[in-house]
Amino acid sequence: MIQRTHQYRQILIIDDDPASLFLARMTLEDMQIAQEINPVQSAGEGLNFLKVKCINGQGDEENCPDLILPGINMTGMYGFEFLDTTSTRLAMRLQLPLL
Repeated sequence: MIQRTHQYRQILIIDDDPASLFLARMTLEDMQIAQEINPVQSAGEGLNFLKVKCINGQGDEENCPDLILPGINMTGMYGFEFLDTTSTRLAMRLQLPLL
């Protein structure tokens, strides 16, 4: 088996569909692309995650995910609305990749 080094320290996955969230997490874990995968089930949980980890904390990039993968068609707040929020814009200023 080939030993891979992790490309990312931390990835945040946001999707309200449990099956999609599970498959995304399992795929990323199988790829060994990140040390830590953080799945959350709503845009609100994603925003809270960012507030706790990087915005309300010291704003330290060390605590923030290196990559954010939001679902596009979620209940309550679509992925594009998530990307358009003030909290997410602050995260973007920390140069976090959003896909």
